[in-house]
Formats: sequence, C-alpha cells, structure tokens
Amino acid sequence: MENVQTSQINIHVIGVGGCGGNAVTNMASLCSHERIRFSSINTDIAALHRCHNHEVVLIGEGTTKGFGAGADPEVARRAASQSEAALQVLIEGADLIIIVAGLGGGTGSGASPVLIDLAKENEIDVMCFVTLPFKTEGGLRVDIAEHALAEIRSKANATLVMSNDSLISALDETVGLLSAFRHCDAQMHNIVEAIIVMLTNTGYINVDINDFSHILSLEGDTALGVGIAEDDSSLSSALKHALENPLVDKQNIMGAQGVIAQLTCREEP
Repeated sequence: MENVQTSQINIHVIGVGGCGGNAVTNMASLCSHERIRFSSINTDIAALHRCHNHEVVLIGEGTTKGFGAGADPEVARRAASQSEAALQVLIEGADLIIIVAGLGGGTGSGASPVLIDLAKENEIDVMCFVTLPFKTEGGLRVDIAEHALAEIRSKANATLVMSNDSLISALDETVGLLSAFRHCDAQMHNIVEAIIVMLTNTGYINVDINDFSHILSLEGDTALGVGIAEDDSSLSSALKHALENPLVDKQNIMGAQGVIAQLTCREEP
C-alpha cells in the first residue's frame, strides 16, 4: 500500500535550560524529518553556544545578564515572562510542542511552566519530557524538582518523567554517564519520530491529530514507548520493549483511560 501523506503536522521540540538544551542538541543530530523543528531557550548564554545545530533564544537578559538563573526557579520564571514576546514568535505555527527539561535547577524548573501557559493560550497541545535529578544531588534539588513536576503535570497535556537514577540502573554498569544521557536522548528522539510518522501517514486504521489531542486531554500520567523488530520472529520482543521502556517510570497501563497503538510493517508481497 502506498504511503500517503495526509497532513502537514508541525512538531516543535523545545529544550528548556541546560539539560533540555543538551538533549535537544543530541536529538537534532539524529533527526532528518522536515516536520520536526528544534529550539532551545535558556537564561545562560554560554549554554546556548553549545546548542550548535538548532535555533536558540536567550530569555530574561535584562534580569540575568545572560549568566543563568542561579538555580533559582523564580528567577527563571521572571526571565521567561519578560521574554514572552520572543517566546510567542518561537511557538507560532506549531501543532504540538514537546518540551524537554531537566528539573531540579533554575531554568528548566521555572521557565517550563511559563512556556506551557503560553502554548495553551495559543491552543497548542503540549507534551513534556522531564528528567528528575539523582537523589545524591541533595534534598534541595529534589524538592525543587518535585514542586516543578507537580506544576508541569497540572498544566501540560501529557508529562513523561524520566528518573536519572532509574536511567543508570536500567543500563549496563559499564556505560558511562554521558553515554547514558545520549542513550536517553536517542530514546526520546525515537518517540518523537514515531509520533510524527503516526500523525502524517495514512494507515488502514488511521490516527490523526484530533485522535492524538483527545488522548492528551485525558487525565493521568503518560507512558510512551517504541519497539523495533528486525524480522517477523522479533515482533513480540518489539512489543515488549515498547511496553516496558526502562527510561520511563513504570506506569500501570491496565487502568489507562485511553491508548493509541501503531504498528508499522513492510508491504505484503
């Protein structure tokens, strides 16, 4: 069956803060899909200089002078509010915004809720991929992350939570920290690619942006997974990998209010 493009869906992936910017830089290096746009926003101009392969926006320059939020979410919140006009231009034309942020510091924790509010005012669906700090980073960062996560969950259409501790424990002990983060970024990229393929291609049972928006409107936590099989005998393994993604906190999908599943395979002979 011919693969027919049915709609021009624009997905905008925005990294917020240092962790988010690093993740989006890695994701952008893996992506070749023209309907996915990558950007990063930060209060720290030095961190933005490392985002070499996508658009960047410095927020709150009048407040932080480009030196960051000092791990203070309230400073980052004010910075994002002061740069609302630039953020409004940034999100124009998006059908779905995916925010990537690390929680526990200043910019990711404080600016993300402001960006979500702005997107919702423009009737744009928002998904958030957020990471939680290592417990060894201390109680203050953990508390900041927990408060930010609660606010983000209350505002975004869907929130996927990835714990740094869970990430490390899920991988081989010989894997280094930077390699683990790159592995996590690759998994997020696979999910974003899967979403845009699902929303732009016609299948025997079609899923469009309205179906996806309906699922996002349901209450509760979100789980997303992608599994790939090399041959017919690996199909069950691919399904297992999709349902048991070790990079996402375990979810009880048996009680889910809604599910979207897509199977992509080669054409029949």
